[in-house]
Amino acid sequence: MSENIFSILEKKPVSEKKRGLHLKISGEKPTQLDIIFEDRRGSDYNGDRFRKSMREKYVKTKGVVEKILEKDKKDKKVKIKNVNKIRVKIKKPKKKRMPTEEFEKERKKAIKVRGKHKQFIEVNPEAVKIEGEALFERIPKNVEKVNIRTSHYYMNNREIFTSFINNLFKPYREVEMSEQNKFSCDNKGDSGKGYSLMKQQQIVRDYMNLYTPYRGLLLYHGLGAGKTCSSIGIAEGLKSANPIVVMTPASLRDNYISELKKCGDIFYRLKQHWSFIPVEENNDLLNAFSELLHLSKEYIKKKKGVWFIDINKESNYDKLSNMQKFSLDDQINEMIKKKYYFISYNGLRQTDLETEFGGKTSNPFNNKTIIIDEAHNFISSIVNKLKKPKSLSYILYQKLMSAEGSKIIFLTGTPIVNYPNELAVMYNILRGHIKKVSFRLDKKSQQKVSEELLNEWLKPLRLIDLIEFNGTEYILSITRNPLGFINNDNNGKYIGVSKVEDTTMTTRKLINRVKRILSEKNIDVIKIEQKNYEALPSNIDKFKSLFINENGTIKNINLFKKRIMGLTSYFRSAKEEFMPTYNEETDLSLNKIEMSDYQFKEYEKYRKEERAQKKRNQLKKKKAKEGDIFSDGTSTYRIFSRASCNFVFPENIKRPMPIKGNAIKNIIDDKNVNEDILDAVTINEKLNDVDGKYDSSDVKELEKNKIVNNDGYKRDIKIAMMELKKGGANYFSEEKLAKYSPKFLRILQNIQDEKHEGLHLLYSNFRTLEGIGILKLILEYHGWAEFKIKKNSKNIWLLDIKEEDMDKPKFCLFTGTGQSREEKEYLRRIYNGEWASVPGTITDELNKMHPNNLMGEIIRLFMITASGAEGITLRNCRHVHITESYWHPVRMEQVIGRARRICSHQDLPKNLRNVKVFMYLMTFSQKQLDSEDAVELKIHDGSRFDENRPVSSDYALHEISMEKAKTIQSLLKAVKESSIDCAIHSLSNKKENLVCYNVDTKDPEKQSYKAVNAEQDDKDAIADLNKEVKKWKGKAFKVGNVKYLLKPGTNEVYNEDGSEQVGELVKKKGKKKLKLF
Repeated sequence: MSENIFSILEKKPVSEKKRGLHLKISGEKPTQLDIIFEDRRGSDYNGDRFRKSMREKYVKTKGVVEKILEKDKKDKKVKIKNVNKIRVKIKKPKKKRMPTEEFEKERKKAIKVRGKHKQFIEVNPEAVKIEGEALFERIPKNVEKVNIRTSHYYMNNREIFTSFINNLFKPYREVEMSEQNKFSCDNKGDSGKGYSLMKQQQIVRDYMNLYTPYRGLLLYHGLGAGKTCSSIGIAEGLKSANPIVVMTPASLRDNYISELKKCGDIFYRLKQHWSFIPVEENNDLLNAFSELLHLSKEYIKKKKGVWFIDINKESNYDKLSNMQKFSLDDQINEMIKKKYYFISYNGLRQTDLETEFGGKTSNPFNNKTIIIDEAHNFISSIVNKLKKPKSLSYILYQKLMSAEGSKIIFLTGTPIVNYPNELAVMYNILRGHIKKVSFRLDKKSQQKVSEELLNEWLKPLRLIDLIEFNGTEYILSITRNPLGFINNDNNGKYIGVSKVEDTTMTTRKLINRVKRILSEKNIDVIKIEQKNYEALPSNIDKFKSLFINENGTIKNINLFKKRIMGLTSYFRSAKEEFMPTYNEETDLSLNKIEMSDYQFKEYEKYRKEERAQKKRNQLKKKKAKEGDIFSDGTSTYRIFSRASCNFVFPENIKRPMPIKGNAIKNIIDDKNVNEDILDAVTINEKLNDVDGKYDSSDVKELEKNKIVNNDGYKRDIKIAMMELKKGGANYFSEEKLAKYSPKFLRILQNIQDEKHEGLHLLYSNFRTLEGIGILKLILEYHGWAEFKIKKNSKNIWLLDIKEEDMDKPKFCLFTGTGQSREEKEYLRRIYNGEWASVPGTITDELNKMHPNNLMGEIIRLFMITASGAEGITLRNCRHVHITESYWHPVRMEQVIGRARRICSHQDLPKNLRNVKVFMYLMTFSQKQLDSEDAVELKIHDGSRFDENRPVSSDYALHEISMEKAKTIQSLLKAVKESSIDCAIHSLSNKKENLVCYNVDTKDPEKQSYKAVNAEQDDKDAIADLNKEVKKWKGKAFKVGNVKYLLKPGTNEVYNEDGSEQVGELVKKKGKKKLKLF
C-alpha cells in the first residue's frame, strides 16, 4: 500500500477556486458564455448544489442549434449558435441563529473552517445547446434527496422516540402493499434513469439525512431488500456535506461499485442515453464540464471529451460498442473516485500507526459518511482483538466510536456470527461514545444547588441533552447534544432538537460556559472530569452477565432494547415468494453416518491426545466454565478428530504433519492449530481472511509462533495427494471409501443420485487434506472432470479441458487457491448461465457443448470453502452439501444463502424451484461403543443434551452450533422488535410474530435509560416495579367477525385484548371509519 490508509481518509478533495469563465466556441458566429458567481465559501466547491441550481430555477432559452451526432454513428464537432441569456437565482434560506454571544463567535469561525457553500448564487451564462436542447434540460429536475422531513426531531434516547418515528413515517405504511405487488423477476435489478428507491430504502434515507441527529444505523435487511442501494441512497443525500468512505472485504469492492452504477448519482447509471461530447482544446468548456461532472481537466483532455446523459431519450447503452462502453465505464469510475473512498478492511496493514495516532493527530473518521459492508466480518475482527488495545482492529474501534460529525451505516444480514458481544461492539460504534462531563461542586458555596435550579440555569444554552445532580456527592453531570444540534421548546416545553448549520461549539467551550454560569451563581467548581462510556458492555463476560442466563435464555431484554433504540432498520423481505422454496423441517436432511471400524480406531488416536491436551490446559490456567458455548479457543477445538471424521489416511500413506516428524501431542498443544494450519495457509492469506481473526498487528507474532515450514509441508501434502491419486483404485472405489471415508462415499452417492437432478453446491471447512482436495480426487476417479479456464499467451480466455474429458460431468473449484479474482468470477457466471458476461472466446465453445447450464450440462457441481461462503450469488442451484458443521450457525445459513436468492430459480420449471440441503455427521456403531477403545469416549464425550450418549467431534460441534442458534435468535428478535421501522413493516415481517417495542408516553423529556453505563442502569425487574401502570377500559366493537377495542378519548383502535394498537378511526365524508395499520 503506497500511502497509509488513514492519511487517505484525512484528505478531502478541494476544487480549484471558482473564477469567471469566458467561453468562445468556433462556429459560424462567435458565441460568448459568461458565468458569474457571487461566492463567499472559500475553495471548498460543492458541485452537487451547483448542478441542482442550474437545473431548477428560471431557465429560458431561444434559438436554433445544429444537432450533434452520437459517437457510435459518426463523430462530428459540436456546432453551437447564439442563444439568449440564462439567469439562475437561488434564494438564500434563512438560518437559525444562536442566542448567545459565544454562539455568534462559534458561527463565524465555523464558516471559515468548514468552508460552507454560500446559498446565494448568481449565474448569467449564454445557454449551451447540445443536440437541439439546453445542456441542463438533459438532466432530471427536482430530484428529492428527502421525502419526509420535520422541523424538529426527538433523540433516540427518549421514550417518546418510537411514537415520534412511527407517526413521522406513517405515510410509508400506506404504500407498502402496493409496492410489493409491483415487483416481478422480469423487472428485478433494472438500472439506469428509471431506478427509484423502494419504500424501505426511502425510510432509511430520510432517517439518516443531513437534518437528523441520528449518528448511525444498522441496515439489517433480508434478501432482495437492496441493502447496498439503501446505503447508497443515504450516502447520496449526505455527499454534499461529507466525503464518503466505503469499507468492504476486498472481494466485494467491485460489487459495491456495480451497485453505484445502478442506483447511485444519475451520472453513474449505465442504462440510459449517452452521447460523447468532444471538448478538444476549448479550455472554457473544459472548465464547465470539469465542475459539473467532478472530473479533472487532465482526465477530460486525455479523453478529448466527456460522456453526457439525455434523460429525454431511451437508453442506448446496449447499442454502444465494446470500446465505447469501456470508455464510458472508465469515466464513471473516475467520477465515483472523486466522491467515494474505498477501503478493504481485510488485509489492512499497520503502517506507522504510532505516527498516525500519536500525540494530537485528529480522528480520520471525523466528518465522514462511513459505510461498512458485510459489517459482521468487520465487527468480528474487532471482537477478536478486544484484549489487544494496540491492534489495528481495536484502534479502528476506538476511532469510529469517538468520530464526530459523522454518519455510520452498517450493512449485514447476519448481525451476530459467533459471540453475543458482537452486537455490543456494533451498537457501540453506531451510538458513539456516550460522553459524560462531571463537575464536582463546592458544598461550601453560598448558593444552594438543586437539579431543578441547574436545569433552569443551563437550559438557555440549548446544547445539553441530560442534566443530573447528585445531592449527596454534590456532582453535576451533563451529556451534550450531537454536534450542530440545539434544543427546541414550545412555551417552555421541550420538543426535540434541530440542526443549526452555524455552530460547532466544542465540548471544551461548553464546559467553560457552564463554569461561567455556575460562577455567576456563586458556585465554585472543585474538579471537572470527562468520561466516555459504551452503550453496551463490549466485554463478553460482562455482556453475558447482564443479558444471558446460564441456560442460554435472555434476560433484561427491555434494557437491551432501550439502549439500542434508534440504531436498527429491519426489513425481512417483501419478495420471498420469488425465492426457491426451502423448509428447514422438511428440506434439511441430516445424514448420520456410522464410522468404519478402521476410521474409528484412527479417530480415537487423535481424541486421546486432544483429551490429554484439555487436561493439561486445565492445570495450566483457569478455563472458562465447563460447557460454555461462547468461550474462547473454539477454532482449535478437536481439530484432528474433526478432520478424521471426513477422511483417514490408508495404512501405507502417512498423513503429512505441519512439523515434520513431530509428535501429534506437540502439534495439538500449540495454540495456533486450526483449519489454517492443516491447510498450510500462509500469513498473508490469514490476514486477508474475511473472518477477521488476524490483522496486521499479528504479523510479528505469527512469524514468531509459526510452527509450519510451509514450503516443506506443502510439498509433503502434494506428494501425499499424488500417491492417493496414483493408487485411486485402492483408496477411492466405493468399497475402499466405505473404509477410509464413509462420509465422502455418502456425498458421492447423493451427488450422483439421478433423483437429485440439477445443480449442486458443496461446502467444506477444509481446503485440501480431508476436504475439497481429496473430494476432487474422488470425483475424478469416478468419471468426473474439473472445469477450468485459462488465458493464453495473447491474454485471451479459453477453455482448459482435455478432449477426452469434454463429455464427462464436471465440477469447478472456488477456493481462492491459485485462482485470480477474474477467473473465479467467470467460473461463477458460467455455472449460473450468465454467459453474456463471459468472454466470447469461451461462450463460443460453451454453446457447442450445450445452450445453457440449467441442469448442470456444463458444470454440475460448484465447490467452495469459507472464502466463498459469502458475497457470491448462485443461480438454479437445487442441492447444497455441507460437509461438516461449524462453530456457529451463521456459516450454514451463509452457505444456503448462496444458493437461495431472489429470482435465482426463475429460469427453471416451477416444480424445480426448490433447494434441498444435506448435512453430514459421523456417529458410532454399537459395536464400536461396546469395544475397549470406547472407554474414554463414553466418559468424556457425552452429548450436550444427553451425557449418556457419546457423540463424535463432528456431532459435538453441530450441537454447539444449535445451542448458539437459540441464544442468537433470541437476541436478534430483540433487535428486530426495537428497529425504527418495526411497526411500518409489520406486514412484511408478520411471519415472525414480532411485538414492536414502544413506550406509551406523552412526555418528551423522559429518557429511555437512566445511566450512561448499562451495568448501572435499572434492570428489567426494577424498571417494571417503577413503571406507571395506566388502566383503561375500551369500548368494544366489531368489523365483520373481528373484535376491536376503542381507547376512550382517542381514535386509537386496539386488538381484542388491548395489547397492541392495530389501527385508528379516521373521518371520511363526515363519518368515522376504521383504518387498520
